[in-house]
Amino acid sequence: MGQRTKNFTIAVLVTILDAGVVVHYGPILWQVFGPVPWMRLALLLLAGTGTFTLTDIWSRPFSGSGRRPLLTEISEGGAAGSPRNSKLEGAGV
Repeated sequence: MGQRTKNFTIAVLVTILDAGVVVHYGPILWQVFGPVPWMRLALLLLAGTGTFTLTDIWSRPFSGSGRRPLLTEISEGGAAGSPRNSKLEGAGV
């Protein structure tokens, strides 16, 4: 299975599962916690986080390169926190 096919399958499955959770639990959570203003804000922030996460998951199958580097990877090829990468702040501590 190719990397794009794998990423697309993951995106579809995560979206279906996410939609199922939102449809099943969303209305009752909004009914219980919606009247409390700070909880309403927390629910909306949670929904926004889910939206950005799904956007990132869906961008992977359609990106030009097959794999994007993780945030912890360094351009010189070493991983963040590896002993051979002395350019990290606090690496000598």
